[in-house]
Amino acid sequence: NPTQARAYYNLAVTYQRLAEADSTYHEKALAAADEVLELTNPTEENYTKALQLAGRELVELHREEEAVDRFKRLIEEDPASYKIIEEIGTAELEQRSYKSAALFLKLAAQARSKVGADDARVYYNIGVSLYNLRKEDPDNIDEAITYYKKALDLTPDDPDTVFNVLVAYAAGEDWSDVAQWGEKYVSINAADPNGWKLLARGYL
Repeated sequence: NPTQARAYYNLAVTYQRLAEADSTYHEKALAAADEVLELTNPTEENYTKALQLAGRELVELHREEEAVDRFKRLIEEDPASYKIIEEIGTAELEQRSYKSAALFLKLAAQARSKVGADDARVYYNIGVSLYNLRKEDPDNIDEAITYYKKALDLTPDDPDTVFNVLVAYAAGEDWSDVAQWGEKYVSINAADPNGWKLLARGYL
Protein backbone atom coordinates (compact mmCIF):
# COMPACT_ATOMS: atom_id res chain seq x y z
CA ASN A 1 0.00 0.00 0.00
CA PRO A 2 1.93 3.06 -1.25
CA THR A 3 -0.29 5.45 0.73
CA GLN A 4 0.67 4.08 4.16
CA ALA A 5 2.24 7.07 5.92
CA ARG A 6 2.96 5.03 9.05
CA ALA A 7 4.91 2.48 7.04
CA TYR A 8 6.99 5.19 5.39
CA TYR A 9 7.69 6.73 8.78
CA ASN A 10 8.84 3.39 10.19
CA LEU A 11 11.00 2.92 7.11
CA ALA A 12 12.53 6.37 7.64
CA VAL A 13 13.36 5.53 11.26
CA THR A 14 14.93 2.25 10.16
CA TYR A 15 17.07 3.98 7.55
CA GLN A 16 18.08 6.60 10.12
CA ARG A 17 19.34 3.89 12.45
CA LEU A 18 21.16 2.12 9.65
CA ALA A 19 22.83 5.42 8.78
CA GLU A 20 24.72 5.27 12.09
CA ALA A 21 26.89 2.59 10.46
CA ASP A 22 26.48 3.51 6.80
CA SER A 23 26.05 7.18 5.89
CA THR A 24 24.49 6.34 2.52
CA TYR A 25 21.25 5.66 4.37
CA HIS A 26 20.79 9.34 5.28
CA GLU A 27 19.44 10.10 1.80
CA LYS A 28 17.05 7.14 2.03
CA ALA A 29 15.84 8.23 5.46
CA LEU A 30 15.18 11.72 4.13
CA ALA A 31 13.31 10.38 1.10
CA ALA A 32 11.09 8.18 3.28
CA ALA A 33 10.39 11.09 5.65
CA ASP A 34 9.44 13.27 2.67
CA GLU A 35 6.97 10.59 1.59
CA VAL A 36 5.29 10.88 4.99
CA LEU A 37 5.08 14.65 4.61
CA GLU A 38 3.46 14.22 1.20
CA LEU A 39 0.87 11.78 2.55
CA THR A 40 -0.08 13.58 5.76
CA ASN A 41 -0.97 17.06 6.96
CA PRO A 42 0.42 19.17 9.84
CA THR A 43 -2.37 18.11 12.21
CA GLU A 44 -1.27 14.47 12.14
CA GLU A 45 1.25 13.01 14.59
CA ASN A 46 3.34 11.29 11.91
CA TYR A 47 3.72 14.59 10.06
CA THR A 48 5.42 16.23 13.04
CA LYS A 49 7.64 13.21 13.67
CA ALA A 50 8.63 13.00 10.01
CA LEU A 51 9.40 16.72 9.91
CA GLN A 52 11.76 16.36 12.87
CA LEU A 53 13.42 13.35 11.28
CA ALA A 54 13.80 15.16 7.95
CA GLY A 55 15.36 18.14 9.73
CA ARG A 56 17.93 15.95 11.43
CA GLU A 57 18.75 14.13 8.21
CA LEU A 58 19.26 17.41 6.34
CA VAL A 59 21.72 18.42 9.05
CA GLU A 60 23.55 15.10 8.67
CA LEU A 61 23.72 15.77 4.92
CA HIS A 62 25.13 19.28 5.61
CA ARG A 63 22.02 20.90 4.13
CA GLU A 64 21.19 23.01 7.18
CA GLU A 65 19.98 26.03 5.21
CA GLU A 66 17.45 23.87 3.38
CA ALA A 67 16.21 22.56 6.72
CA VAL A 68 15.84 26.11 8.03
CA ASP A 69 13.83 27.08 4.93
CA ARG A 70 11.44 24.19 5.57
CA PHE A 71 10.90 25.15 9.17
CA LYS A 72 10.46 28.82 8.31
CA ARG A 73 7.38 27.83 6.32
CA LEU A 74 6.15 25.79 9.26
CA ILE A 75 6.39 28.60 11.80
CA GLU A 76 4.79 31.07 9.40
CA GLU A 77 1.75 28.79 9.37
CA ASP A 78 1.94 27.76 13.03
CA PRO A 79 4.37 29.67 15.28
CA ALA A 80 3.38 27.43 18.21
CA SER A 81 5.27 24.59 16.53
CA TYR A 82 8.54 26.05 17.82
CA LYS A 83 9.09 23.00 20.03
CA ILE A 84 9.84 20.84 17.00
CA ILE A 85 12.60 23.18 15.88
CA GLU A 86 13.88 23.78 19.38
CA GLU A 87 14.34 20.05 20.01
CA ILE A 88 16.50 19.74 16.90
CA GLY A 89 18.60 22.77 17.86
CA THR A 90 19.10 21.48 21.39
CA ALA A 91 20.13 18.06 20.10
CA GLU A 92 22.63 19.69 17.74
CA LEU A 93 24.08 21.70 20.62
CA GLU A 94 24.47 18.54 22.70
CA GLN A 95 26.36 16.99 19.78
CA ARG A 96 28.53 20.13 19.53
CA SER A 97 27.26 20.90 16.04
CA TYR A 98 27.30 24.57 16.88
CA LYS A 99 26.49 26.05 13.49
CA SER A 100 23.40 23.88 13.11
CA ALA A 101 22.41 24.52 16.71
CA ALA A 102 22.57 28.28 16.23
CA LEU A 103 20.48 28.11 13.05
CA PHE A 104 17.69 26.05 14.56
CA LEU A 105 17.65 27.73 17.96
CA LYS A 106 17.47 31.20 16.40
CA LEU A 107 14.49 30.04 14.37
CA ALA A 108 12.86 28.59 17.49
CA ALA A 109 13.48 31.86 19.36
CA GLN A 110 11.82 33.84 16.55
CA ALA A 111 8.79 31.55 16.64
CA ARG A 112 8.59 31.77 20.45
CA SER A 113 8.68 35.54 20.24
CA LYS A 114 5.73 35.56 17.85
CA VAL A 115 3.54 33.80 20.39
CA GLY A 116 4.91 35.62 23.44
CA ALA A 117 6.78 32.60 24.77
CA ASP A 118 10.35 33.93 24.97
CA ASP A 119 12.60 31.58 26.92
CA ALA A 120 15.87 32.45 28.65
CA ARG A 121 17.32 28.97 28.14
CA VAL A 122 16.87 29.19 24.36
CA TYR A 123 18.65 32.56 24.25
CA TYR A 124 21.38 31.17 26.50
CA ASN A 125 21.90 28.16 24.23
CA ILE A 126 22.11 30.40 21.17
CA GLY A 127 24.81 32.37 22.97
CA VAL A 128 26.71 29.17 23.77
CA SER A 129 26.50 28.04 20.13
CA LEU A 130 27.73 31.36 18.78
CA TYR A 131 30.53 31.67 21.33
CA ASN A 132 31.83 28.28 20.25
CA LEU A 133 31.91 29.56 16.65
CA ARG A 134 34.19 32.48 17.55
CA LYS A 135 37.23 30.94 15.81
CA GLU A 136 35.32 30.83 12.53
CA ASP A 137 34.29 34.48 12.87
CA PRO A 138 35.26 36.75 15.81
CA ASP A 139 32.03 38.70 15.27
CA ASN A 140 30.22 35.71 16.74
CA ILE A 141 31.46 36.82 20.16
CA ASP A 142 29.45 40.05 19.98
CA GLU A 143 26.38 38.20 18.75
CA ALA A 144 26.76 35.64 21.54
CA ILE A 145 26.82 38.49 24.07
CA THR A 146 23.64 39.92 22.52
CA TYR A 147 21.81 36.65 23.06
CA TYR A 148 23.17 36.20 26.58
CA LYS A 149 21.81 39.65 27.38
CA LYS A 150 18.43 38.66 25.94
CA ALA A 151 18.48 35.75 28.39
CA LEU A 152 19.35 38.13 31.22
CA ASP A 153 16.39 40.34 30.31
CA LEU A 154 14.27 37.37 31.43
CA THR A 155 16.50 36.07 34.26
CA PRO A 156 18.60 39.08 35.36
CA ASP A 157 20.77 37.42 38.00
CA ASP A 158 21.36 33.98 36.51
CA PRO A 159 25.00 33.30 37.47
CA ASP A 160 25.79 31.00 34.53
CA THR A 161 24.62 33.59 32.01
CA VAL A 162 26.43 36.46 33.72
CA PHE A 163 29.61 34.39 33.82
CA ASN A 164 29.32 33.57 30.12
CA VAL A 165 28.96 37.27 29.29
CA LEU A 166 32.10 37.90 31.35
CA VAL A 167 34.01 35.13 29.56
CA ALA A 168 32.84 36.38 26.15
CA TYR A 169 34.06 39.93 26.87
CA ALA A 170 37.40 38.46 28.01
CA ALA A 171 37.65 36.46 24.77
CA GLY A 172 37.12 39.71 22.86
CA GLU A 173 39.68 41.48 25.11
CA ASP A 174 37.14 44.14 26.05
CA TRP A 175 38.65 44.79 29.46
CA SER A 176 36.42 47.64 30.61
CA ASP A 177 33.39 45.41 30.13
CA VAL A 178 35.27 42.53 31.75
CA ALA A 179 35.65 44.70 34.86
CA GLN A 180 32.00 45.72 34.80
CA TRP A 181 30.65 42.20 34.36
CA GLY A 182 33.26 40.75 36.68
CA GLU A 183 31.96 42.99 39.44
CA LYS A 184 28.42 41.87 38.70
CA TYR A 185 29.39 38.20 38.70
CA VAL A 186 31.30 38.23 41.99
CA SER A 187 28.38 40.05 43.61
CA ILE A 188 26.19 37.10 42.59
CA ASN A 189 28.65 34.25 43.09
CA ALA A 190 31.50 35.37 45.34
CA ALA A 191 32.60 31.77 45.97
CA ASP A 192 33.82 31.23 42.38
CA PRO A 193 37.56 31.99 42.12
CA ASN A 194 37.32 32.13 38.31
CA GLY A 195 35.16 35.20 38.58
CA TRP A 196 37.72 36.98 40.73
CA LYS A 197 40.52 36.00 38.35
CA LEU A 198 38.70 37.50 35.37
CA LEU A 199 37.77 40.59 37.36
CA ALA A 200 41.44 41.11 38.24
CA ARG A 201 42.36 40.88 34.55
CA GLY A 202 39.74 43.52 33.82
CA TYR A 203 41.44 45.90 36.24
CA LEU A 204 44.93 45.48 34.74
